Amino acid sequence: MSHAGLMNIHYSMLFSMFGMDYCYLPFESADKPIIVNHHIILITVRGEGSLSIDEVPLNMKHGKGYLIPPGSVYHIRPGKEGISYYLVLFGMLRLREDGSAAAEEVIPERILCPGELNCQPFSQCIDRLEILYQMRNCRDELEFFEQQIRFQEWLRFIFRQNGFVRTERDTRQAVEASIQHIKQNYQESLTVDHLATLVNITRWQYTRLFKEMTGKVPLEYINDFRIDRAKQQLLMSDDRLFEIAQNVGFNSEYYFNRRFKKSVGVSPGQYRRSYRGEKGYLRHFWRISWLHLASPLSYSALKRSGEARVS
Repeated sequence: MSHAGLMNIHYSMLFSMFGMDYCYLPFESADKPIIVNHHIILITVRGEGSLSIDEVPLNMKHGKGYLIPPGSVYHIRPGKEGISYYLVLFGMLRLREDGSAAAEEVIPERILCPGELNCQPFSQCIDRLEILYQMRNCRDELEFFEQQIRFQEWLRFIFRQNGFVRTERDTRQAVEASIQHIKQNYQESLTVDHLATLVNITRWQYTRLFKEMTGKVPLEYINDFRIDRAKQQLLMSDDRLFEIAQNVGFNSEYYFNRRFKKSVGVSPGQYRRSYRGEKGYLRHFWRISWLHLASPLSYSALKRSGEARVS
């Protein structure tokens, strides 16, 4: 039998689940630091707490997952209500060209980064885990084989929700799309968690890439963008300060005043008085500029109207 027509695959990653458990830690019953020899994924089901991976602190909370790579030391400290979580233990092997398996390896970061994982939609994640948990006591090889298939499906879900199918370029394009979303929806309530979920990457990865691309963390960028819009409205309108604050996305006039003064150096009221001429020249200038940017047709109509009055 000839194998000449078979596809040439340089290597393949093989994943195998070694075990899983459902754990509960009550308050003040912290685990001792644990050294892991295989990959572990923790999925928080109830409660809150803190998790350290190689002394890097993370907040454990409902709906979040965490990847701990082999050779790491992790430590869990539950919150006041205790914490419940699934623990999935698994390994990754590479299949060589000759078909033999190499020693267990750490998952490359371009596929899945250690630390916090995106598990949304969480209901899908938990449904798959509960099925796996019910199959944890396999009795024969066929049941074990089915369990491994279920595990592969769940792991594929985790990969997809955390950018496995994306290249670095794709991820950066997703972050750029979220920046456009901010510019178009700055009046609404925007959080880092919401923006990261919107583009299907983890909060940690989203914040890192966002800062690389803009020089600012997301919330700083959002606030600065809102302040710029507020400066335009202060010069273009006679709206009261609390109305402008709400128009640009600040729920509190006090917080708006504080952020504005920190960013611009003067309060919103001082800014308006300083940059407006007695006859409203600057307001007229800003209005014309804004109309020109927003709608060339509106600008042209206004210009023709002014020319008609002059003639």
